Amino acid sequence: DGRIEIAVPALAETAVFTATLPDGTGAEATTQVGSVLFYDRIVLQTEGRTGLTLHALEFGAGYEDEGHVWAGAPRDPAVAARGEGGFLMMLGDPSLPDADLAQVYSYPSGTSLKAGEIAMSVEAEVLRATCDGEVTATITRIREGERAAPQQVTLPMPDCDSVGGFLVLKSPVNDLKIAGR
Repeated sequence: DGRIEIAVPALAETAVFTATLPDGTGAEATTQVGSVLFYDRIVLQTEGRTGLTLHALEFGAGYEDEGHVWAGAPRDPAVAARGEGGFLMMLGDPSLPDADLAQVYSYPSGTSLKAGEIAMSVEAEVLRATCDGEVTATITRIREGERAAPQQVTLPMPDCDSVGGFLVLKSPVNDLKIAGR
């Protein structure tokens, strides 16, 4: 017996959540999320520690500006509820080996107070665990409740002399175009 309360961004109007325990038992819950149509979402899924991070630069913002949304500055979902900007949620436990992880950027495109472009990118930090190898991720985009086909990305990483360096990938994630309301 137990109880869990979690907050996760819905990726479909009919959201299904499944919890499976190590012995194979579990539970499933379904809920309707009508507001999913008002949000654009981009999901970066990885397995284990890859050094990949999702970045959103809202409306001309630069790195470290107020409109730079990423794991280091994820913002509160209340900002999106007011139509003022997006937010990022980190899902999964990176301390577990080979954990399934996701970074979900959400923008309230249906209620946005601003219009313009949100530049999206994925950065890859060269880690001791990934140097001289490759990292993989899946990127999924949801716009107005419609999910695009997931895109697999495989990135060859530089040699171990580059540990601590970063690679910036702009093409795996299309920028978001927002019309103000």
